[in-house]
Amino acid sequence: MSASLLVRSGPRGGTRWGITWGVVVGLVEYLIIAPIDDWGSMRQIVFWMLYWMIPYWCAVGCVFVWLADHHERMGSRSRLVAVFFALCGLAVVLNPFLSITLIHLTTTAFPWFGRYSAELREIEPTWDTWSNFSLYQLWVATFYGGLLVATRIFTVRVERTRHLLHQSAMARSRAEASLDAARLQALQSQIDPNLLLDSMQELDQRYRSSPERAEQLLEALVEFLRYAMHGLRVPVSTLAAELQLARAFAQLQHERGVAGGWRIVEESQPPTAPLKFPSLLMLQLLALGDDGGQPMLRVRAQSGQTVLSLHGFSARVSADLHQQIRARLYALYGERFDVESDLPDPPQLTITLQPVSTPTAGSHPSRISGAPRRSDASAVRAAPGVRRK
Repeated sequence: MSASLLVRSGPRGGTRWGITWGVVVGLVEYLIIAPIDDWGSMRQIVFWMLYWMIPYWCAVGCVFVWLADHHERMGSRSRLVAVFFALCGLAVVLNPFLSITLIHLTTTAFPWFGRYSAELREIEPTWDTWSNFSLYQLWVATFYGGLLVATRIFTVRVERTRHLLHQSAMARSRAEASLDAARLQALQSQIDPNLLLDSMQELDQRYRSSPERAEQLLEALVEFLRYAMHGLRVPVSTLAAELQLARAFAQLQHERGVAGGWRIVEESQPPTAPLKFPSLLMLQLLALGDDGGQPMLRVRAQSGQTVLSLHGFSARVSADLHQQIRARLYALYGERFDVESDLPDPPQLTITLQPVSTPTAGSHPSRISGAPRRSDASAVRAAPGVRRK
């Protein structure tokens, strides 16, 4: 993007800069040779237009601004400095020729102009004083022009930085909005929409009849959504966090008066080291209890492993859900887990997790669901989810 387009004044900003620079330099130079009470006189106008040639220096200022706006194309700072001095030299060479020519043409066309020319005779450029006049203007063009170029470059960089920061803020806002929309869509895909709709309808009815019971239901709904939203922010959660989500879901069902609500039973203390668990996988497991029954989730420790047993629901675990559970757990545990869903009626689902830090040597894990115990060697070979060493 061109740097000149980033200046707040727009594409015409360079012209304003150049004209302002030419006028200011002309004012400063006139203050050097003329008293304050001479301002606004014909002598001042003649000096500006013919001797100093303010329109010419306004055009030179526009060229300096163009050079500053395109300094990045020069490739190096030394090349920029060389082009700047070349422009200054060309400007001071052309100025005396133009000034001398204009004074001669004006004096020839308007004889009365001679008296104004006589008042400025000591500063009038001539062919004899051309070299001295050019050297002085070279200093003026180099000094004031250098200030103009440096100020313009600095201003453009500041505006560019502001522009980039604004673009970055806008992009971040759009990304956050897209992320929020994706999170909401993911949450909607994990949560049954009927659950939210029924909860909102029941809230509306309770606020009309019993505001206190409505507040209790609202607190349960907010608690459930808070734990669900936490699972959207991280790809991998912990078993403890997913159990909190399950308890919040069960509490929401209880507040709504669902007959076949989930019961969460923890028969042992949670392990010291937190167990990883796929985010929001618990919601997919709890969805098995939507078809009625008396579903229950039981968590227990068994031979150094953590076992999650889901039973009491009427729906069977589909092959797609079984494969999805295995794939997500395999990404976290490798072969240190087991999933059993082909259990006899009533339908059950059992997940066995083997902590990474728990040694398998010397342990005797037995198969869940009441499998008979065997010898030590055969038990290690047959235990699902336990890697043989």
